[in-house]
Amino acid sequence: MMTPNLQNKLQLIRSIQSPTNEDLFLLIQFLTDPNENEIICAAVYPVLQNAGKPAADILLSVYSELVDSKNEKLQIRFSYAFSQIPESPPFIFEKFIQSEIPRVRQNGIIGFGHLNDRKYDFLLFDTLINDDDLETAYEAAAALSRGGPEVLNYFETIMANDLEQNSKVDTRQKSYMDSQTKIEADKANILKKPDKHVLAKVIEIAGDIGSENTLQYLAAYLDHPDERISRIAAESVQKIKPK
Repeated sequence: MMTPNLQNKLQLIRSIQSPTNEDLFLLIQFLTDPNENEIICAAVYPVLQNAGKPAADILLSVYSELVDSKNEKLQIRFSYAFSQIPESPPFIFEKFIQSEIPRVRQNGIIGFGHLNDRKYDFLLFDTLINDDDLETAYEAAAALSRGGPEVLNYFETIMANDLEQNSKVDTRQKSYMDSQTKIEADKANILKKPDKHVLAKVIEIAGDIGSENTLQYLAAYLDHPDERISRIAAESVQKIKPK
């Protein structure tokens, strides 16, 4: 049951239709209180999102005073608020994906996903292949996949690298060593064997955005010992229509 104080706050937030800078500052102050009810914070986020750049600017000024805060709840709140505002500056998302807090990294990735700017794809790729948190890697894969066929080479790189480590590539598949996917692998220079759940997600996305050339990688997973991976590979193969 909501307390009168909580109801009054919600009523105030919902009454703000065209927020002034003063209104935005007041709303953001709710986020800075670690003891604030998350219901209040949830009501604040869409107002900030609709306000756009003015909200992002004020968020940035307030966050600059909290940037060294060790309070995990505040870091998560602010990273989420930024991630929901398309006008947020990209550098703030770069900072978030370096956080030690998985949820903050995920919010940084979500923010990059909303930007959908190919300039930051390599940061998403780096997170996808190197982050030890499964949910964070999933978010990176989803955000990267927004680039469609333009980012296919990143997903092919992961599959090719995994297949090579498994010694399950034939001569034709090893031709990737001279391809764009190998160039991306060299740029990363830090590829590691993906978690099987992340690999399954990569295979699924490759089927969604892949070309006929992608079939050579997907086909190599059809006899994978993990039933889920082999099944997703089979489904992905069927998604790609040969020309």
